[in-house]
Amino acid sequence: MNRARKTLDTSSELFIVRSGAGIKLLPDVQKKNLVNNRIYHRVSDVLGFAFNSYFLDTESRLQNASRPCLDCIGMDSLKKSIGLNAYDLSLKRSAMEVIKTDREILLRNTSKIVEENAILNNGAELNFLTIKVPWYDNAGNTIGLFGCSILIGQHSLANALLQIKQLGMLDDHINSLSSTQSSLGQYINGIYLTKKETELLYYLIRGKTAKQIAKVYGISFRTIEERIHHVKNKFGVSCKGALIELVVDSLLN
Repeated sequence: MNRARKTLDTSSELFIVRSGAGIKLLPDVQKKNLVNNRIYHRVSDVLGFAFNSYFLDTESRLQNASRPCLDCIGMDSLKKSIGLNAYDLSLKRSAMEVIKTDREILLRNTSKIVEENAILNNGAELNFLTIKVPWYDNAGNTIGLFGCSILIGQHSLANALLQIKQLGMLDDHINSLSSTQSSLGQYINGIYLTKKETELLYYLIRGKTAKQIAKVYGISFRTIEERIHHVKNKFGVSCKGALIELVVDSLLN
């Protein structure tokens, strides 16, 4: 087993702060000075999410993980898991793909949404929707990765994506939706949306309420609610979470 020589600091009282393409972990005193950062979440809160969340060093060795993550890999304690990587936990061909993704994120200094298939050493096969971002130290040096993996068929996809969006980890991918808009609109999952409908969806998946969107356009929030209802009908869904799922799916394809 490949054990890390030094465990990186992921103390529960630290705050996860979005920085560049990834995240930093900062103490409360520093967090208070970063008024322009939109999102602060305590490490203990994020590791309490009902899906897999974890920190890896630059060699993809585990530094900290949520209880659901430990359950997925069949480990009964975090202490026994520290320093393990995909090669220790899964078959070689499965581990190679996971490590390859990690290397690409570190090399390109970018976030990535991927579908991962893990075949554990005990033969169990797990399928995940995974979002990973670089993890920086205070000086901006890359020291590892922070990831969230949603176990397909077990974790609530809609709820997990909403929480991941609140962390700011979907921002780069959501922004790509805005940058590809044209005056003629666009297709998402095979359904045509006008430019206004695409803009509306863009604001919705960024967590904006009907009242907040109405202020952007200078119109009644009831008018926005009617437009939201129309877009949901186009996709045949009834909630914002389902819309987020559709957008993420379109980014993967």
